[in-house]
Amino acid sequence: MRRWPRWGREATGFRRAGRRRGAGPRVLVIRCGAVGDTVLATCVLDPILARWPDARIEWLATPASAALFGADPRIARIHRLRHRKLPIPLSPTKRQLVRESRADPFALVLNLETADYFRRLAHTVAAKRVVGFGDGAVWQHRHGVENHRAVLTVAGFAAAAAAAVPRLVGAAAPAGLPPRFVALHPGNSHSGATRANIRAWPAPRWVELNRRLVAAGVATVITGAPNEADNRDYLVKRGFGRYTPRPADLTALIETYAIDEKLYLASLEPFSGVTDRNGAADIADYVVPRLN
Repeated sequence: MRRWPRWGREATGFRRAGRRRGAGPRVLVIRCGAVGDTVLATCVLDPILARWPDARIEWLATPASAALFGADPRIARIHRLRHRKLPIPLSPTKRQLVRESRADPFALVLNLETADYFRRLAHTVAAKRVVGFGDGAVWQHRHGVENHRAVLTVAGFAAAAAAAVPRLVGAAAPAGLPPRFVALHPGNSHSGATRANIRAWPAPRWVELNRRLVAAGVATVITGAPNEADNRDYLVKRGFGRYTPRPADLTALIETYAIDEKLYLASLEPFSGVTDRNGAADIADYVVPRLN
């Protein structure tokens, strides 16, 4: 029997999630990103079910992000994709998805990815309609939820798109956490070794937000990737410090941008539409009432 090369192997990873076994339209959502991106993309689920209560929603996700849907009754099936860029012939998950769609076509494919290889997959599976970026919707430089709402509108869910918000269902809170808590993730994946990480919030703002939430009786949980451990610990122990996702790899210039809030704000001036209104006080004032 022929064996795939190691770089070409990929577990199909199909499993059922929740209890939804609707007989309505079969819908595939393609969002195969990191946990945060996947959470934002969950804003499409409730609008789909508002229009099609019996829809069979399936999700193509990374194995790590698939864990978010382990107990979500809105999703009938999870397709775990380990290697995003593998062409369809070399990807067992993609091949099986295409093969099964021939016998049971999708009524709708919502492609929330922008890469060409996902667009090719969306048009290879059997589906009555494909909507996504490049297929009726245009990705714009704005919040991810706003882009997903645009896809929903093009797909015919305009009535519910405006109120679409990310939501996780069925997952129990980790043991030991208080009833009111906020997870703060001061990391930022969009950084490089040759440019300032202007999407990162300066450390003083994280410290101030944390202080205001705790003062209002809201517990905070600081999260971060393994390569952010040093900065996370520094922030927790001292309340201030350099804020860079990869300290060992970044230049002194980027560290300066991260430490000096005035310089950071000055770097934003050339970018139209960027304001200073999302301060720590504003976010705390928004979050606390919603936890009461």
